[in-house]
Amino acid sequence: MSAAEKVVVGQDGAVLIVAINRPDKANAVDADVIAGLARAYVRLSDDPSLRVAVVHSRGEHFTGALTSSRSPLAWLPEGKASCRREAATRGPCTARRRRSR
Repeated sequence: MSAAEKVVVGQDGAVLIVAINRPDKANAVDADVIAGLARAYVRLSDDPSLRVAVVHSRGEHFTGALTSSRSPLAWLPEGKASCRREAATRGPCTARRRRSR
């Protein structure tokens, strides 16, 4: 399975739909999944037409495990969409809700 197939992203109106797609591996999170989730977060952050993201998985399990000894924070991109510093200082990153216009 290619890296792009491990996280499938779609859109339904103002909803970004993100699916972890590794059912054969109990949707275990690896570097490709982290990168795909980060790309989805960037898309949500950059597209003003998107209001919310729904993350789900395909198969029996939402996610089985992290399949690396590396910290997931090591895979996050630097820049405006990065949660690396926030996660290190205040805990997990949270999406900020946009106000209705």
